[in-house]
Amino acid sequence: MSKRTKIVVAALVGVVAAIAAALTLPAAFAGSPDTYNNETYELTFDPRASDSAATPMKEYTSLTSGTWREDLGNQTFISAADSYVVVDRDSNSVYRRSGSQQFMGYLHDAPDGVLALRAYLRGDQTLHGRGVDIRAVQATDGKVHLDATKNGKELFAVTIDQKLSDQAAQQMNLFDITAQAQTIDHELSLGEKPTVPVEAYWFGRVIGDRRAVSAVEHERHRTAAQIQAGMSPRGEAEVQVTFYENPGISRSSADPNLDAPKGELQVANEPLSSAHAQAFVGALNGHNGDESYAPWPRTTVTLADGEKADVVPDRFDGAGPTRTGFFVITSTTLVHVGGEVSVDAIPALAAQLRPIS
Repeated sequence: MSKRTKIVVAALVGVVAAIAAALTLPAAFAGSPDTYNNETYELTFDPRASDSAATPMKEYTSLTSGTWREDLGNQTFISAADSYVVVDRDSNSVYRRSGSQQFMGYLHDAPDGVLALRAYLRGDQTLHGRGVDIRAVQATDGKVHLDATKNGKELFAVTIDQKLSDQAAQQMNLFDITAQAQTIDHELSLGEKPTVPVEAYWFGRVIGDRRAVSAVEHERHRTAAQIQAGMSPRGEAEVQVTFYENPGISRSSADPNLDAPKGELQVANEPLSSAHAQAFVGALNGHNGDESYAPWPRTTVTLADGEKADVVPDRFDGAGPTRTGFFVITSTTLVHVGGEVSVDAIPALAAQLRPIS
């Protein structure tokens, strides 16, 4: 609302001008031509064209930005710039992952229908490196159909339904990734403080021969339906993790579909007050569900910043001389260092932890 002034006449003039604009602008824009700057296409993808029982799915892509969308049953997958989003309408939930190309990995790989479209528009008759032949057929309905075969066997078919204007694509919210997500994986810079509410610890950029190669924060929140169904608060998480690797290894298990490299250390942090962390603390203290036992052995160490913390070697996978990790309990944070480590080396290793500042 405009700030009041003592000049009533000026205010009235402003109101009249606003009314005039409201009346004339829609008329002016009504005749604006559609634009096609984003090169957006709508496709129908048939995964098994020779099988009459197969269910076709919709795919969309902007050739200008490289963004694509795939509608598969009650799920929608969207790959856009540095984000990958999965919308699940059955659970009314959204997953979002964002970060570098390495962190996104294969999730940014375009689906087959989009690859076939790109090949067709380039004038290629094959999908390079895959030995798949693409044959274009002009149908009686005016649409172009792309048949994909390999060694004479039909793999899939794609129908180019239409080229969408920028305005139509925007109205359909085809590539909208702004929906609130319940589960989020977000890549961080090394040593960057997390945005999730946890005081995170790490070893710095180097610990022994290992170097920090990646960091990520993870959020998971229950949906309203999950809460109503009785899901425990333990199902929620706000975690920051730094990954350390041996010399010569630049990737970590933070990358999608990649197993932990040999020798990897993971330093995971979650708020000590969270239900998930408290369940772990209970297990360390001898209470795990209906099971009761003696509290696990622990020591007190002084961390690199001078604060005292309890250190508990992991016994979930046995109590031998080598463990799969250990817990560090500070006044604010439950830290779990995951990775194969000798029990005798744990106190000295834990003492090198410091807050990310």
